[in-house]
Amino acid sequence: MAGGGCATDLGIHWLDASLWLLDDPVIVRVHSQLFAGGKRLACPPSESEDYALAQLETDSGCLVELACSWNAHAGRDAVIEVELRGTRGGAALHNVGGSFYDFSAHEWRGTRTLPLTEPPDSWGGRAIEAFVERLAKTCEFDASATSLIKVSDLLDRIYLGC
Repeated sequence: MAGGGCATDLGIHWLDASLWLLDDPVIVRVHSQLFAGGKRLACPPSESEDYALAQLETDSGCLVELACSWNAHAGRDAVIEVELRGTRGGAALHNVGGSFYDFSAHEWRGTRTLPLTEPPDSWGGRAIEAFVERLAKTCEFDASATSLIKVSDLLDRIYLGC
């Protein structure tokens, strides 16, 4: 019903966020595993996945790990995770309690975890406010939207690189 599996429905947003956080890096390697009903899917898959794992490597050696699921035995409705690790630290964004709306974010420095945000957080309201402010400034096409082509290509690589 969503037009694709969990990577298409959920993961694409975190791919976009990861590329933005890393300032639009060149992705040199993609490794992914897609599953449906607990069984690993062939590559390319002939059915929609309900669980996806992907690891992306940038040209600078930074790794991005992505996991999303509609049907994992994880004690919650959905697993949505983005983890970023670099040479000077890392960060993670995880959904809380299987929610599609509540997220916690943490910064990692060595063995220390620094909380960035925990629910309840009004990110949805801030996002809508930013969108409305942007529309109030101009209704013209935003050329930065062409970056979404890269996100779409990367999603294709996840489905073809499984």
